[in-house]
This record gives sequence, structure tokens and C-alpha cells, in this order.
Amino acid sequence: ELGEWLSWGESTRVMLKLRPGDASRALEQRIAEHVNSLGAGADPEVSAHIASSEEEEAAAAATSALVVLLAGCAVMVAYAVLCLAAQARIPGATQAIPVLLAALWPPLASLAAFGLFGLAGMKVSVLAAPLPLLASAIGIDGLFIVASSLMKVGDGVDDLAEAMAQALVAAGPAVSLTAFVNIAAFSAAAGASAVAGLDGFV
Repeated sequence: ELGEWLSWGESTRVMLKLRPGDASRALEQRIAEHVNSLGAGADPEVSAHIASSEEEEAAAAATSALVVLLAGCAVMVAYAVLCLAAQARIPGATQAIPVLLAALWPPLASLAAFGLFGLAGMKVSVLAAPLPLLASAIGIDGLFIVASSLMKVGDGVDDLAEAMAQALVAAGPAVSLTAFVNIAAFSAAAGASAVAGLDGFV
């Protein structure tokens, strides 16, 4: 709604979807002032040229979805903690804190990478916004594999380092294969230019 002049019977109805902010309020105020200066009997016609780049629109979409992305990361971390906290190799023990820290590492590593890129003056595409969520999913998948392998070792091995070594030997091929496949998939997507103009945008 662009001011009270829209309620006039003689005015031309124009519906514009403006993003909240100072620019939108300034545009509304200028249009309202112009229409009001013409008087109630005038038949105003307002036209506006509003330009926005693909990058600005994608950034706005990523910003609006930021809460959903963070909530998704939190849900996956909570799911991992609830499922794996009591599945320790020693009966009656809990591993809630190690699972929590392991589940938080992938998304925090993604955020740290963004910070390092910014520190180096490198631009990061807005298409990278879902990376913390994707990193959480991939990391938690590996966490389940390692935790399952550690449980199979059992409490027969007293040394924790030896137990972890045996678990990693069992889980290593699956986790490594998943990591290499994901690296290849993301690398191929980053170098693809199937969509016209997307290579310059990214």
C-alpha cells in the first residue's frame, strides 16, 4: 500500500511488493507527497522503475531463510545427541558431550571458512548459504557410522585410543567414500555452467 491516495476512487490502483526498509518508506513518502500535491480532483498516474540484481534477490532469499537453515542445523544436532548419547561402548556410560562436539564441528567449520574467505577479501556466493546445513547432514552421517563401529568394538578393549583405532579402521572406508563423492559432486556443480548467466553470477 503506497499511502492514503490509494483509497481515492479516482486514483489508479497500483500494487507493488516492496521489501521493508528505508528505501521503501522513502518511495512511499515521495509518491504520497506528489499525489497529495495534485489535489483530490486530480487523476494521478505513478510509474516507478525498480531494478534489482540477481545477487541482491538471492541474498535477500538466503537472509530470509537463515532462521530455517539454523533451525535445521539445530534439529540435526539435537537428533544426533538424542540417538547416540546413550549408545556408548561401555554399558551405562554416556557420550552426550563428545557427540555434541562432533556434531557441531561441521557447521562451525563452514562458518569459519566463510570468515577466512572474508578475511582474505574473497567474495562468497549467496548460493553457499546452505553449506552449514549440508555440512551438518554429511558430518552427522559420518558420526553415526563411527559411533556404530565404536559400539561394535565393545568394552573388551580398555584403551580408548585402541578402541577408536579399531572403530576408524572399520568406519574409514565408508566415511572416506562419502567424503570423496561429496567433494566430487560439489566440485562438478561449482564448475557447471548449464544455466545461462549462472557462471558469472556465482
